[in-house]
Amino acid sequence: MNAGFHVFSINPGQMEGLRKRYNITGAKDDNRDAFVLADSVRTSRHCFRPVRTSGSLVIQLREMARMGEELVGEMNRLSNRLREQLHRFHPQMLSLCPSADEPWFWDLVEAAPTPAQARKLRPSKVEAIMCRHHIRRLQVEEVLQELSTPPLYLAPGSTEACVSHIILLLPQLRLIRKQQAACAGNIAKLLQQLDGETSTGEGESRPTDLDILLSMTGLGKVTAVTLLTEAPFQVKERDYETLRAMAGSRP
Repeated sequence: MNAGFHVFSINPGQMEGLRKRYNITGAKDDNRDAFVLADSVRTSRHCFRPVRTSGSLVIQLREMARMGEELVGEMNRLSNRLREQLHRFHPQMLSLCPSADEPWFWDLVEAAPTPAQARKLRPSKVEAIMCRHHIRRLQVEEVLQELSTPPLYLAPGSTEACVSHIILLLPQLRLIRKQQAACAGNIAKLLQQLDGETSTGEGESRPTDLDILLSMTGLGKVTAVTLLTEAPFQVKERDYETLRAMAGSRP
């Protein structure tokens, strides 16, 4: 589509039926399937759904939305690795942040990566970290009490190995968090531009598709962006049945 080709979509079940028109056994063969598809577009165009090219802003917004989803997955992978390393030798820290995916927690781990350093951590240092990240659900005393819990016994060298792994993970986590913020900012800007393009002009108060989607209870910005970018024509044309099919809630 980016190169200007016309693209058509067809259900695999329909493709199987078309294949039997050319070969009674219905056997799969790449060369034959290519011919069947090409010839069927010519003779049975009604069986295919033309895939239309979206506008410039929608294409950019879709790329940012997909990138945001990839960054969420990457954040989950890295935070799970951090959590696993802490679980090996310093599990008491996980009681402060079980998911190990918050920036203040990364700063705390960096300030006291080993149980011995955690027991020596000054209250002023902990308070500074919590104030910098606006953490109010915990008190400094609670954090220090958890950090003073006796550590697990490990074979010599195991703690140092885990700490070395963690030190390498923390910069990656911070980078992904920074990229997530940048991606969210780009999505907000593109949404604003898209909303301006779809507005009906001055003097009219008719809501845009984005306004309608965001007004729905339980439908957040991520889902709204997904609908606007992955099914822009179906939303615009109010094609309810096709939307249901694309969402997997009907055949």
